[in-house]
Amino acid sequence: MAPGPLDGIRRRRRLLLLSPILLLGLLELVSRLYGSLFHGVGFLRPDLYVAFYPELRPFEERCVRNDDEAFDILLLGPSVLHPDWGFVQECLYEELLYRTGRVVWIHNLSQGGHTSLDSLLKYGRLGEERFDLVVVYHGINETRANNAPPSVFRRDYTHYSWYARLKCLEGHPESRLVTLPTTAAWCLSAAKEKLGLATVLPRDRPREDWVRYGSDVKTVEPFRENLTRILEIARLRGEPVLLMTFAFHIPEGYESGKFYRKELDYTRHDSPIELWGSPANVAAGIEAHNAVVRELAQRHGTHFVDEDRRVPKRGENFNDVCHLTFRGCERFVEGMAEVIVPLAGERVRR
Repeated sequence: MAPGPLDGIRRRRRLLLLSPILLLGLLELVSRLYGSLFHGVGFLRPDLYVAFYPELRPFEERCVRNDDEAFDILLLGPSVLHPDWGFVQECLYEELLYRTGRVVWIHNLSQGGHTSLDSLLKYGRLGEERFDLVVVYHGINETRANNAPPSVFRRDYTHYSWYARLKCLEGHPESRLVTLPTTAAWCLSAAKEKLGLATVLPRDRPREDWVRYGSDVKTVEPFRENLTRILEIARLRGEPVLLMTFAFHIPEGYESGKFYRKELDYTRHDSPIELWGSPANVAAGIEAHNAVVRELAQRHGTHFVDEDRRVPKRGENFNDVCHLTFRGCERFVEGMAEVIVPLAGERVRR
């Protein structure tokens, strides 16, 4: 029997119904391919957090335990603790290996530009891992967040473009199954920034017209809240924590011109203070954050090292306001070792 006019109408209706589904499926495929090729996000089992925090990827393949012979240390912090910006990790490893004789594993989640909020989010993602010690070191990157008018500043740091996009993940818990809604939200957020429809703080150098707002240290309470939540997670997991104040050095008479001409007492003159704000505002912000660290260490009875008071404020120890020379790293690690070696057990030498 030849197909009649009604059959043709039914086929067109089916195609109309299937077209949106096919289009969404194609867009989901493109979204997964993009995440997989450019951000290392799994194609079949996507984890969009990896796009923001690729340093979490190694933990997908191993589970750290604190009930074996190895002494496992987790580092949470900014670039100062990262191997690309200094020697803290190497110095700490060799110091502990020499003084304890134990197998030491240092798991470094530190990254350039990251704040206490990043460390909180990353630490919270490590659900099954257990460490012998969690080291938390923050203080300078939060100061950049202060360079915004009070009407723009947000306690969850979503006035930053980085955190505004990261916030999209919280609104899309289905992202492990379907990535398209989150990817679309990211694209919309980026488009608003490009068109000037969203007022956000750049993740790198602050806006020149907003630097004056950095004199109001608005990050004290968010900083305290983020560290407190890290301590609470550690308490529930039974992991000891080492809190450290943030060591920094601003030479007398600092000027950006002198910095770029390498006329200050820094060893290498790596990063100008202006990446975080005005020198006076950055110093006030770090000192306020250090006060919070001292307070929390005392209140919660954590292990504590006052690195800001231990590391002499001289150019031989600093490449810039916060990044340490090799000698500075050695002095920095000496303070850490005073706490860690007794925990790991000092080796008896003959």
